[in-house]
Amino acid sequence: MDIKQLKYFLLVADMGGFTNAARAMGLGQSAISKQIKLLETEVGAQLFLRHGRGIVLTPAGRQLLDHARDITERIEVARADMSELSKSVAGEITCGLPASLGSTLTTPLLKRFLDSYPLVRLSLVEGLSGHLYEWLLRGDLDLAALYMPSVNNSLFSEFILSDQIYLVWANDGIPAPETIPFDEAVGRPLILSSAAHALRKRVEHIASQRNLKVNIRCQVDSIAAIRNLVLQGYGYALMPVSLIQSELEQGMVSCSRLVDPTLNRDLLLAMSPYTRNTPLTRTLRREIRQLVSDTKSGVLPTGP
Repeated sequence: MDIKQLKYFLLVADMGGFTNAARAMGLGQSAISKQIKLLETEVGAQLFLRHGRGIVLTPAGRQLLDHARDITERIEVARADMSELSKSVAGEITCGLPASLGSTLTTPLLKRFLDSYPLVRLSLVEGLSGHLYEWLLRGDLDLAALYMPSVNNSLFSEFILSDQIYLVWANDGIPAPETIPFDEAVGRPLILSSAAHALRKRVEHIASQRNLKVNIRCQVDSIAAIRNLVLQGYGYALMPVSLIQSELEQGMVSCSRLVDPTLNRDLLLAMSPYTRNTPLTRTLRREIRQLVSDTKSGVLPTGP
């Protein structure tokens, strides 16, 4: 039973026949009859009786009539409420997204607000998580999606997803092992982001606990640059495999999952301490969560 069938049923009942209902809808009578037959099959009862002057409702039809009116009215009220909600969500808001998520989320998120929330002026800023975190604390951003294990207690935050970290390098023709121990991985010449970023801090903290020195060949705060340097054979990178999914499928890179310990990147959605919890902020959080959920069914780019 769907809303279209119920609407056709109500129209036939109100118009007193299939011909009048079809004319009112601008459809063929057979299309209306087909939907009513599907509805009768669904409810397991005949809904109309035909006679010389038109149709009359059967007892089952009279009983369904009240339910159908109630259901369709409730749906219309819900639609009206949602429409009013989108109109009441108004104001300006600035949101930060990790650069690796920007290509996936920026355009769809802007489209959703342009289409559904015309009174909102949404500004999106892309950057590395460490920078976004600083801007969030300063109040330069209202909300931000961050790849961090945790945030300052002064910030409201919620978990979105988690990804594992791999050691990635240009394909050298040697089959890559499925896993690589942390101690071995940090001895390779690494291309990492600067010390301000969560992954770098985590790697150096674990290495320090084990009296290991991290072999840093160079540091750069650009995901694209790290990827390009790896592809050109200048060193190894630590990143989620989804960041190099295309290159991996083309056989351009090799990767091994980091173990002993495994490293995960948690994506959090955090709000500045200077930002109030309003219908606008709640709407933006909901839309980001929904977009991430939608994208997660495919490959969701993740990174610093």
